[in-house]
Amino acid sequence: MEWYTIYDEANPFRHALQSVVLQSITSGCDSTATLNLSVNNNVSITLDTTICENELPYFWNNITFNSTGTETITLQSSTGCDSVITMNLLVYPSPELPMLDLNNSYCLYETPEPIILPNNLDNITWYTDNNLTEILSTQNQYTPEVLLGTNAYYVTASENGCEGSAQIILIEFIACEITIPTAFTPDGDQSNDKWVLGNIDNLYPKNVVSIYNRWGNKLFESREGIYSANPWNGTYNNEKLPIASYYYIIEFNDGKTAPINGMVSIVK
Repeated sequence: MEWYTIYDEANPFRHALQSVVLQSITSGCDSTATLNLSVNNNVSITLDTTICENELPYFWNNITFNSTGTETITLQSSTGCDSVITMNLLVYPSPELPMLDLNNSYCLYETPEPIILPNNLDNITWYTDNNLTEILSTQNQYTPEVLLGTNAYYVTASENGCEGSAQIILIEFIACEITIPTAFTPDGDQSNDKWVLGNIDNLYPKNVVSIYNRWGNKLFESREGIYSANPWNGTYNNEKLPIASYYYIIEFNDGKTAPINGMVSIVK
């Protein structure tokens, strides 16, 4: 008895047990020969794979994909039959954020505004590092921490499980000091009409500013901590003062900063 294996392309053979009765030439006796036939099917496999654009090129069985596509290979199975494998590769694009001009600068005493991204952006992630490992938030807005210096925030968008490249938003916090002008022009033209001392109230909330003429007469004194709300406008008793130089004393009253003094001029 013998076994034979063939493949299904060789039909009309079918799975079967076949017996044939033969007659011996020499003895005239019957001889029975039995054929056991087994037909193995081909193997057909389809693979569906999705990747992100930043994972290209994609390598599979010595085939290189550079975009969405389909490739088929034929291998021999353990039974000796053909195995047909089809790879369907779908490549999702990496979403890119629009160019964002959201950099900003604050004084340390200021409260920063939230960084707000456009409403049409979905699946947002904020990071603290350019390796995109430390997640800060997944909301469309983020309020930066008050930290001296320039702080970088990395923001990305994701779609279909694919994350795009990060855009960097820089937020700077600086130790602002007060600005003391040496002159101003109180002429009623709405420009430089008052002696503005920048951020004095925020930096020194107990400050007091005093103005004197050349003879030492006090012409102006601010209320504690609210100079910026009512800065000196170059008048005394609601009368405009003449063009001249005047003496000022600024008391910071913070327990560590000494008062400063100098001259400020009214010019026209």
